[in-house]
Amino acid sequence: YVSDSQYKIFLRQILPEVILCIREVNHKSREAAFELLNTMLRLWQKLNLGLNEPVNEIDSLKEFFNLVLVGLAGSTNMISCTCLALSSLVNEFRENIAGSLIDDLIDTSCLLIRSDNKEIVLASLNLLKVLCTI
Repeated sequence: YVSDSQYKIFLRQILPEVILCIREVNHKSREAAFELLNTMLRLWQKLNLGLNEPVNEIDSLKEFFNLVLVGLAGSTNMISCTCLALSSLVNEFRENIAGSLIDDLIDTSCLLIRSDNKEIVLASLNLLKVLCTI
């Protein structure tokens, strides 16, 4: 029901809800949230590549990652969900991520590890583990 010109606006609006669904108790809901997040990024790339002005795949990825990174300014639950979402996205799209984005994510993860909240520290350690693996 979304017109072609409104896809990006729609994706921006539902992104926070998808990220919050990552912490659902139900395993199927969590898996569906991760799959939807990865599908959203693929759609975002397809929409950017279909524009009149040339946008490369790396810039498209960085733009979507910046939208996800906004979640780090939220509540404790949102921060931990955002770290888990970033872990999933980094793992799924590791071949196309620019080195500067990985450096920024490592710096952010190291900053979050200093938190007093156990939930944030565990999620940021998970992100750091994925970043070191790739």
